[in-house]
Amino acid sequence: MIEGARCLLFQSGLPYKYWKLAITCFCHSYNFEHVDQKKGTNGHVERHSRKFEGRPLPFGAKIRYLPSAEKEVEKREKLESSLRDAIFTGYRMHTGGRWTGQYQLIDAEAFTEVAKDTGRLAYVHSVSEIYIPGSAADDKEVFPTFPVAEGTLRERLAEGETGTTTTTESRNLEELQTEHSETMMSTEREDPSEDLTPASNAGGVDVEDNGDLTAVRTQVAADHDTWTIEGDYLVRTHRVPRTTLFSPLDVPDEPPPIDVKNIEVLRITNPKFAGEQWPKLECIEDCWTGNQSDARSLQNPVSGETLTWTGETLFERVLPKAPKGKAWCGGELVRVRSGSKRSPDIHPLVWWLMSTKARTLSEAEWKIKHKSIMSAKARRGIPREELATMPKLEAMSIRQR
Repeated sequence: MIEGARCLLFQSGLPYKYWKLAITCFCHSYNFEHVDQKKGTNGHVERHSRKFEGRPLPFGAKIRYLPSAEKEVEKREKLESSLRDAIFTGYRMHTGGRWTGQYQLIDAEAFTEVAKDTGRLAYVHSVSEIYIPGSAADDKEVFPTFPVAEGTLRERLAEGETGTTTTTESRNLEELQTEHSETMMSTEREDPSEDLTPASNAGGVDVEDNGDLTAVRTQVAADHDTWTIEGDYLVRTHRVPRTTLFSPLDVPDEPPPIDVKNIEVLRITNPKFAGEQWPKLECIEDCWTGNQSDARSLQNPVSGETLTWTGETLFERVLPKAPKGKAWCGGELVRVRSGSKRSPDIHPLVWWLMSTKARTLSEAEWKIKHKSIMSAKARRGIPREELATMPKLEAMSIRQR
């Protein structure tokens, strides 16, 4: 279930803060579509004795809807299209799992008005009438498309950053345009060595006389590992191929945007392999301690050879002490029920949807995971200090410079 939600977030491009919508959508879609090979039916049919009457849609896909709220209708111009662009996020269900006949979505314009890295979520609409792009005979639009993943929809940047970022992005786009000479075969190109001098260009890169190295810096950034903050997670994006797992201490010249003492011991690695993919290595959860043992190699499950990978590594901040009757789960404070057997790393909503067998397996996995975390905390030589909130994007960028 958790792996399914991760896949939906990755495919849609939506930030991690929309994880609740992803989990709920995955569970519903699984019940609608997953066919039990032995019974020849799915969960929805077993429960309601009929097939799902709605249309199965991919999470984060672009759809259009007919707004019904009076405020939205009044906002529409007289000759403007009656349909609005939106991002599909799931289905509205009755208690007991019966569909209400409504789809849940986020208005595309409303999504772009939410400030990035503030933790705020765009409002989720429940509508009955939607239009799937490409459904009409004269509509040549392709479905599905994922506007957030493709970069056509983005959250609003924090105040003071909008103008600068937009200018930089447009400049980078111009610099990344392919020139005609780059499409020619190497034997047909003019020899650029005549225009270069060793004194000004020892690296063999075509640089203008005014010393503008923007294009060079753009290329370096594209091939360079970076730090980002996603909600409560510190993310290291690996663009340079590596063979060992990553630790925040691996890059002393480029420290993380928060102090190392504010980083928890739990480490989540999502590797991507150039060749054959290994399902058992899609997500690796372990702990780092600041010792040499952190640099563990990823090995081919069949041959035992060392694998080369890119991808990302996630670390969580050291959370403040939870108030009485509450506990942290996925960066959120949840209520603790006395006598509950719920694993502390499973959200109550997810626990409620899990089967008895899945709950038993989760309890066993948590015992192993908790033992590993406590052992790592004892072996780590770096003190742990609570961090109330993650720094904003602006503060993070200043520290990285």
